[in-house]
Amino acid sequence: HLLRDRPRLLTVCDELAHRSQWSEPLPPDCARGISVWHSFQSNIGVVAQVRHDEAKQTITVEKVTCVVDCGTPIQPDNIRSQMEGSVLFALSLVYFGEINFEQGRAVQTNFNKYQMVKLAHTPEIDVTVLDSREFPGGMGEPGVPPSIAAMANAISRVTGKRLTELPLSKAGLTPGRLI
Repeated sequence: HLLRDRPRLLTVCDELAHRSQWSEPLPPDCARGISVWHSFQSNIGVVAQVRHDEAKQTITVEKVTCVVDCGTPIQPDNIRSQMEGSVLFALSLVYFGEINFEQGRAVQTNFNKYQMVKLAHTPEIDVTVLDSREFPGGMGEPGVPPSIAAMANAISRVTGKRLTELPLSKAGLTPGRLI
């Protein structure tokens, strides 16, 4: 209903529901979250599937499904790579993204002091690029906001805690590992 005047976003959302198996049940410790986004003339949909270990208070993002309508896909492999990078950047922000200051200076002054996701945190990422005859849109930044929102929605659903700040530690949660 909310997307009735946005046919491209609605198509993305419909394909996303199919690709992510949205209607399939999950175990009680898992949840899915969804987000759709339009920017730079591109339409992005993301579903994140997360697992919550209540005893350890960990969140593990297990799978991320993305559907992209960025107009005519000029280089589909590059579009997939951009989305995979967006998901990992978003996951780094959700899990660790914080700059701390002491005595007016940033503590994280370089990448050796700024924690990012590693292979052990990397979920399965499935990207579908829709065929389109629309004018090509951008694919750098548009994947990050819906990835963060989908992860936050899934975390909220499985924990009952609405994330209003990042990283997870602000909600008393820690990142889980896949391997």
